[in-house]
This record gives sequence, structure tokens and C-alpha cells, in this order.
Amino acid sequence: MYLDPTTNIYQNRDPNEETHEDRVLKWSIDLAIRSYNGGLNSSFFIGEYIGLLLDIDLSSCYPTILNMIQNLDFKSCGGIEEFRDELEKYDGTVLPIAMAEVEFSFPTTCKSPSLAIKTNDGLFYVYNGRTTATLPEIHLAIQQGAEIRFIDAIVMSVETRPLNKLNSLIYSSEGPVFTLKDYQYQFDKLCGQHGFTFRKFLTDKILARTKAKKNGDELLQQLLKNYVNGLYGKTAQGLNKKSTYVVGKGTSKPLPASAITSPYIASMVTGTVRAALCCIMDAISKLDGYKLISATTDGVLYSLPPWREPKFKTKASIQGSKGNVTKSFDDLFVALKNNKDVPLFADVDPFLYSKLLEYPTIRLIQASRLVWGYDEFLEIKHVCSEVLNIKTRGQIGHYEYDGYKYPTVLAKAGHKIDGDKENQAQQMREWFYKENIA
Repeated sequence: MYLDPTTNIYQNRDPNEETHEDRVLKWSIDLAIRSYNGGLNSSFFIGEYIGLLLDIDLSSCYPTILNMIQNLDFKSCGGIEEFRDELEKYDGTVLPIAMAEVEFSFPTTCKSPSLAIKTNDGLFYVYNGRTTATLPEIHLAIQQGAEIRFIDAIVMSVETRPLNKLNSLIYSSEGPVFTLKDYQYQFDKLCGQHGFTFRKFLTDKILARTKAKKNGDELLQQLLKNYVNGLYGKTAQGLNKKSTYVVGKGTSKPLPASAITSPYIASMVTGTVRAALCCIMDAISKLDGYKLISATTDGVLYSLPPWREPKFKTKASIQGSKGNVTKSFDDLFVALKNNKDVPLFADVDPFLYSKLLEYPTIRLIQASRLVWGYDEFLEIKHVCSEVLNIKTRGQIGHYEYDGYKYPTVLAKAGHKIDGDKENQAQQMREWFYKENIA
């Protein structure tokens, strides 16, 4: 027996002695870290565009994916054959923790390839290449007609019941120590119903936030929002080299891993979010008259053709009218401007909405949201009648209403600008046209 000086728990062997299980774990961690590629950020059009535009986001996207993560038990690790089996079964009801290194080739008819190559300048979505990606991304690529050749793959085993112990990796300041250890952990605080790792935690906090919003407690609901949204970051903390500033010492130090850092979870969350965004982009690219403007992390800015101008009912129109009163873009703008009675995306653009439900990853997100009692998974953030698209995270959108152009979309590409929203928009325009800054 070996007494671990860190945990003061007896182990069956010296952790410095590497076993076959340790080597398998090390291999799986390496592949999982390589599939951790960050967010999708793409711009498809530069300059002015006039037309009907919607800015939509996947609602609470990262917590929504975390809600579908099952408990890793580290009992087994499948390879390419098991990965193929999971691909065949993937229908959006469960989220396998699976990644693969592949060579890929998309057909030229595909307008929006869904596999990226990671570079120092970010992710590049290309037609041919080699990458490491998660199962939802690879499933979509095959759905788009891509040819896939597998080089390596992992499928991690999960425990479908709540765990009493957390089977975890131990991290040191230098990175992960590749040994398996079971250690006591108050796992009931994180582990939820039916073996979903974060479901109980997320459900409790999200329902508490909903209650706070109904009670008008803005401070509490914002605190709970940040609490929930920050959970994903803790699963990824320490995977990439970052520094944190220590106020008391006035110096920076390397950001260490957190107690719940996991390359498997972090990779699956970011990969599934990228896959979901690619599903939206793929659906839009196939619809006549639709145009993609940009896609950023968990949202898409796109235009609809005039013949698809939304006609929808709102609660106010239903309650205030005996007939079949419909609302259009003007009413949507007013609802968003007043943050009141904003219709569901499914009612505003039912044509695109129905197409999205053909994708398993979108159905996965829909199922996760339904766990919390929410019908919607896409949220309308803004509406525009014109937009100046400068670059990724650089857009200026206006909506013309009642003879005045109101600023709606404003993404400043990292710039800090004084003044109100309209003054900031005008400054961005001036820089773009006069200073030729992109």
C-alpha cells in the first residue's frame, strides 16, 4: 500500500508506477485537449447590407450543453469502432463524450463546411484538411456529405446513475498527473438526476434565477446568471496557458486548473456549441433568399428575403383582438425595444425553425432546455433593416421605424468608445470609411 502525502489516502500502488490504464488515460487526455478548440467566429460579408435582418442567439448555450454531460466513470475507453457505433446512434437524445482525429473532404456543393483547422490566428473552416473534433461536429460533417477518414478516436465510458465518488484526474501546477485516483468529494452538490453531472446544480440555480426575475430582484438574477455561465469556464480552466493578476502582490501568475477542470467536458461543450452554430449556418445556406452575415460563439446574424417577412402573433395581439391579428417586423422591433412581449423565434421565422429541427444537435439543445421547462432554445436579440458588417465581432445595425433609424446591433470589435449607442455607432462608421480600419 502507498500513502498519498497529498490526500492522506492509501493507494494500492505508487502513483509513479505507470500502468496500462495510465497510458490509456494519458492518450485519451491528449486527444481531448487537441479537440478543445474554442469558439466559432466567422464573418461572411463585409460592407453595407440593406434588408430584413435577425440577430439570434442560442439561449444560455454553454449551460445548456453542460446540462447534457453525463458522469465520466473512467472504466473503459473505446476507439474508432466504438466511435462509429456512437455516430450511428446519435439522434440528439444523449451526448456521447467522444472525440476523433480525422482527415476530411467536403463536396464543393457544401456552402458551409463544419470542420475547422486550428491555427494561431483562430479557427479556419476549410473544405479539406486534418483536425481533431467532437462527435457532434463529425456527425454534421457526414450529414453535409463530407468524406471522413479516421486516424484516432476515443469514446469515454459514463455512469448513468449518480456517483458517490468523483473519479477524476489530479492536476498539479505543471499540468495533469496521469494517474487515476478515487477521492471523497461532496459530489451531491454537483451530480444530478440520472447520472447527469451538473444537472441538479444547474436546475436549482436556473429555477432560482427565474424566480428572482419574476420577483423583480435584478441583482440576484444577475448574480445567478453569472454563477451559471461561469461554470463552464471552470471545467476549462488551466487547459490553455493563461495568467491571472494577483491584486495583493501586483504581479501575474499562471492560472491553475480548478477542482473540476476536465478536458473531456470542456471539449465536448465547445465542440457541441460549434456544431450547433454550424447547423444553423448550414440550414441558412440552403434556404433560397437567405444570407449569412456573421456567426459569433453562440449567435448568428442573417437576413431573410422579403417574401419571408415574418407575420406572427404576440400575447398582446391575441389578448387585445378578437380577430387573427398578425404582427410584423415593426412590432418585433417595438417589442425588443421595450423588452416586452417578445415573440418566440419559432413564431417569427417558422420556416428556418422547422429546418433546424432536422439536425440532431439542435434537437439535443431543445431537449436540454425542456428539462428546465423552457420551450425556446433560440432567442431573438435584435432586428435590423440595414447593417454595416466590418469584421468578426464588428457590426453596426439600425432599424428604420417611424422615420428614424434606431441603433440596434452594436458590436465594437474590442474598441472602447465613449457616448451613447448612436454616437458609438457613428464613430465605428467613421473609422471604417475614413480611416479604412477593418
